Amino acid sequence: MCKIVITGFANMPLLSMIADGSLKSDSILNVSALARYCGVARATFISRCERYGLESTIKHFLNEKRRKQCNT
Repeated sequence: MCKIVITGFANMPLLSMIADGSLKSDSILNVSALARYCGVARATFISRCERYGLESTIKHFLNEKRRKQCNT
């Protein structure tokens, strides 16, 4: 079990929930929309989440997206 806290401006909590660790049971997060926003396939996103965690996955793919935009 872990606590997921998504913060916004000035570290104000936007979403706080306790998750059991599997993305399948945490239906409050729209994993497909997160994957689309990051520009990767849902399966790739979920696979990386299982290996590295949600926060690390989001940071990784957003950095990759920014890097691709800077190179074009």
